[in-house]
Amino acid sequence: MALNGDINRKVLIKYIGVREKQTTIRDGEASKKPVARGTISNELSLLRHMLRVAEREGEEVVIPSFDELIKRVKRGGRALSVEERKKVLPLYPKWLARLAEFATETCLSEGDLLRLTETMIDRQNRVIVPDGGRLKTQETTESEVLQMAPLTDRCLEIIDERLAEKRRSKVAALEIFTREDGRKISGM
Repeated sequence: MALNGDINRKVLIKYIGVREKQTTIRDGEASKKPVARGTISNELSLLRHMLRVAEREGEEVVIPSFDELIKRVKRGGRALSVEERKKVLPLYPKWLARLAEFATETCLSEGDLLRLTETMIDRQNRVIVPDGGRLKTQETTESEVLQMAPLTDRCLEIIDERLAEKRRSKVAALEIFTREDGRKISGM
């Protein structure tokens, strides 16, 4: 007998219809916001993946066609407004507030921010060169250029604050950004 004999394309279509009529749950209660189509697609993708894993593990599995049922929804991120940022930054621990401000100023990736060391900071040219000069291919030419981020006045203030704190606390970490106790930030 197949592991999922009752799951077929009709069942998936019915599932989508039911989920589209449901609302999200916030703090244990139904909200007025409907379940997003992207969420439903993620659920279907997970089901398809689980069925494929079961099949790979030797289970007898019937995998229905998911064609055109999983819709990729493009959602762009949204930057916080100045007012929103003023409200949220005081709620963060100090190390995270600085990191958030620095990220906004430089547009560096999370990895670049967490690996940032003094050697990557070019104060004279007011730029940050991640990883000692990672190369980036320009779209218009075949040439490669160093990836750089701007070193704004606020970035310099944050860097100087962090370096002064590290000297006072004798933290040995090479990275500019660490937690208050000197531990590395492994991810956010």
